[in-house]
Amino acid sequence: MTIQIFGEERAQRYNRALKRCPYARANELLPIFILLYGEQLRDSTLVELASGTGYLTDILDHLVKRVIRVDKSPEMLTKLHTDTDLVYADLREVSEKIDKTLQVDAITCLAALHHVCEIVDGKAQSQESELSQFQTIESWIRLLAPGGKLVLIDVGVPDLPSNADDSLSVPIERYYRRKQEMYSQTYFSIDIQFLKAIRDAKPEYFIGHYIEQLIAREVDTISLASIIEHQQLRGQIQPDKIIAVDFFDEIVANFSIDGHIAHFLREDHLRTALKQSGLKKTLVTCLPTTWTFKSEAEAVWFVRELFALGEGSVLSPEDMVVHADYERVKGYINQFLGMTTEGETVYVNWQLLFAYGEKG
Repeated sequence: MTIQIFGEERAQRYNRALKRCPYARANELLPIFILLYGEQLRDSTLVELASGTGYLTDILDHLVKRVIRVDKSPEMLTKLHTDTDLVYADLREVSEKIDKTLQVDAITCLAALHHVCEIVDGKAQSQESELSQFQTIESWIRLLAPGGKLVLIDVGVPDLPSNADDSLSVPIERYYRRKQEMYSQTYFSIDIQFLKAIRDAKPEYFIGHYIEQLIAREVDTISLASIIEHQQLRGQIQPDKIIAVDFFDEIVANFSIDGHIAHFLREDHLRTALKQSGLKKTLVTCLPTTWTFKSEAEAVWFVRELFALGEGSVLSPEDMVVHADYERVKGYINQFLGMTTEGETVYVNWQLLFAYGEKG
């Protein structure tokens, strides 16, 4: 079994992209807050797996009493502002490295599980990799205290209705309509006052931008259903260009300086695995998590640096405009993801698989 470890240059470029544009991925954070939300959250101990350079950590520190950061890459963890509660371990080892007597109230893992792979001749083996990923998840669950929450977020394959006569856009549209109806009847929501506290703690994440839009619609809570509706109302979703897995397989794997070997879980397979694990109140779904930028140049620069698409870093969006890679990376985005402009804001399509469960 192999877990890909990124080198120093990839870590530096990844960190630079997130530091320059912390607001770009704010849509990924809102569902995490909703799933973690609860009366006891502020008194909780949370383990953040694959914490990297601290993008999610910076907000979690304001939500819970204690965050234990776990990553195997020294290059990633050295970018964090503090060495408090750092654990050097890969995703499979974490259950062996954390004190068994620790009361773990929540575990998060953002965009990392796909790196747990069984590799033969440089390629991830689907069945073997999926089994390894499920075994890894089970080891995390053992760390949770009774009532503890698992929140897993990753690129994944949605459970789309199949019809040979449909283009991809038709099943995607049906998928999100069905999800919106389903989650309008569930308990997964968050009070806007809680988000205001996050806004005040981390203004650079632009959480306030989303609060203002929702307040204008006279709501006092945000739910998974309202997130889907909000994305669709703004017209940010281009359904024929929404499967992020394709972007990884075709672009990141071939053009990133470190390559990208991965196995991406299917929504239906993960749902079955979580139910078999004994977790309660399970939820597994893909959600639109559109990336947001101030200009096209910023969007192109961010994607190039986040995924290290090409040799040598570009220090700013201004430098990106005159760079030889500008049109090439812009072409990747338009072909596999889709990019739209509304007023002074540029949106790049993105989609993540969210999984949740509580230990009985």
